[in-house]
Amino acid sequence: MEARILTVEFPVRLRRGFRRVAYAGFPRESYAILLGKRTKLGCAVKELYYPTLAKCDANTRRVTIRSTWWETAARYGGMNGWEVLGDLHSHCYSAVYRVAGAYPSQSDWDSLDENYWQGILSITRFKDGHAHSYYRFWPSLPKVELIG
Repeated sequence: MEARILTVEFPVRLRRGFRRVAYAGFPRESYAILLGKRTKLGCAVKELYYPTLAKCDANTRRVTIRSTWWETAARYGGMNGWEVLGDLHSHCYSAVYRVAGAYPSQSDWDSLDENYWQGILSITRFKDGHAHSYYRFWPSLPKVELIG
């Protein structure tokens, strides 16, 4: 059985824009909602909706997501013919030797709704001042029930 490759069309201007926001907010996590269209093999991100984050909404370990952000993003997307595809957030790390992974935490998996995408920008800032970052995207997975 051949694995199906999923695609996320994510324009460079949006990648650079979110990276700027995330670097400026480091070490706090940054957050945006993905707006665009679903495709046969994934999605095409057309815009990012950035909610206004209060200091209590984002810290170095998580973003507390407010339902009003998704409602506002859905209204804005609808005016442009887009739908909410999922969300994007940063994981911030300080390191000496190695780059950290852009993998969902357990709470990321638990909060991912069915039919949504989750993007993670991993940022590793080293003691010498330079930083490394990269994106990964994750589709929602079916819930698995263990039986027997």
